[in-house]
Amino acid sequence: MVNYNTPAKATAAGFTWIGDGAAPGGYQHWINLGRFDDGRILDPDYVESLVFRNTGAGLVLEAAMFMLPWSYNMNNIPSSISWLPGWHLHDNLCFSGTGLKGVVDANGDCPPGSSRIVTPPMLHVWIVETECGPFAGVDEGGLICDEHDH
Repeated sequence: MVNYNTPAKATAAGFTWIGDGAAPGGYQHWINLGRFDDGRILDPDYVESLVFRNTGAGLVLEAAMFMLPWSYNMNNIPSSISWLPGWHLHDNLCFSGTGLKGVVDANGDCPPGSSRIVTPPMLHVWIVETECGPFAGVDEGGLICDEHDH
């Protein structure tokens, strides 16, 4: 995998922080929108997203997050990779541009000025050991050890 171990390197490579995980202990997702539909799938040299952990003393790269192109959903993940554990999508996220503005409320509405986005299927691959294994998910609540239910 290409070395994106600092936010400066990630930014130089076209990644943008979505605004999550700002508090110490939080996980920050950095995305590269130019890679979402680039024809590469599970290519470690062209990962679509990075996950940094906010240690309070700085950010530490802990995972890569691979995302399938927008045309995929949970029903059409290629059979050659569908067996990998941890595939999931998010159907409750609200974005404005590349910034995460929150999650939908009980009525399914987003905060003003943002739109609900259903993500393509994604898979986290941890480069550090986690209590939940190498394909654990992570969201606003932290690591997800159970099967995803988004």
